[in-house]
Amino acid sequence: MTTKIHDQFAKECLACLLETKGQVSISYEIPKQAFQVDVMFTPASPPNEFHTLGLLGQMANTTVLLEPFWNPPNNRNLRTCLLKLFLVHNELYNKARSDKISVVEDTLPRLWILATSLSTDLLEGFNFAVKPPTWPSGVYFLGDSLKTAVVVINQLPRNHETLWLRLLGRGAMLTQAIQDLMALPSDHLYRSQLVELFSTFHLHLGLKKNLTTTEQELIMQSSPIYLKWREETLQQGLQQGLQQGVQQGLQQGRLEGQRLMATQLLASRFGVLDEVLLQVVEWSLQLPLAESMPLLLTASRAELVKRVLS
Repeated sequence: MTTKIHDQFAKECLACLLETKGQVSISYEIPKQAFQVDVMFTPASPPNEFHTLGLLGQMANTTVLLEPFWNPPNNRNLRTCLLKLFLVHNELYNKARSDKISVVEDTLPRLWILATSLSTDLLEGFNFAVKPPTWPSGVYFLGDSLKTAVVVINQLPRNHETLWLRLLGRGAMLTQAIQDLMALPSDHLYRSQLVELFSTFHLHLGLKKNLTTTEQELIMQSSPIYLKWREETLQQGLQQGLQQGVQQGLQQGRLEGQRLMATQLLASRFGVLDEVLLQVVEWSLQLPLAESMPLLLTASRAELVKRVLS
């Protein structure tokens, strides 16, 4: 399903942006409950270090629950998000009572619902309200005691402050956000990581059969960023190869580029590569790129190791 692929991308994108600022938990399981929070973040950096994240940093300078939605959420979705928040709060109250300490109201997590779009009826039905001028258009809040807000991504202004959240949008909003991301300097703090994430997202969609109209649109939108990533990765490998000798530079460059791509893909799936996975990387160089990339993206660790040892 497109929704599942996008939701996973949204979680990984948020984790990529926030992990240098504190502790990120993807699919956080609420203790003793049958619910998961998409992303839970607890800051460790001082508030003044969040400015690089723009609007996302303004949201996340305290403990937050983040719930991204690819399809517009309905009444039930919003109520479920609120339920998760209250269950997390209840767990914190129970722990505080067990530890014989008091809960400080200002330290309780806040809920941020990230919706690609949201109907006016829902905004009015939940009494969401704006808080200008501190917050831009597209950001709405419930009453202070409910500690809940929603970001309607297709209503956000197009500027650098909103870029990281606009990358979670769809349609024209996503197209513009991709253009803004690619316009950043190549050495920008987050550009390379997000380009790699988008490229993996693009490859996952490309492996699907019977694509929907929306999925075909997503592939077209992400194609420029994937092609740029592939070009930059292969170029980086070519430069490394040229350093080892002009005559062998071209062939070595291709191999180094392919090795770098394989290493990045496996690292994004399995974390730090051990000796066995490094062998998988070298094994993949013996295959055509069109054959090795789908395997590195979809095969389990056990399947990859079996192929290497067979």
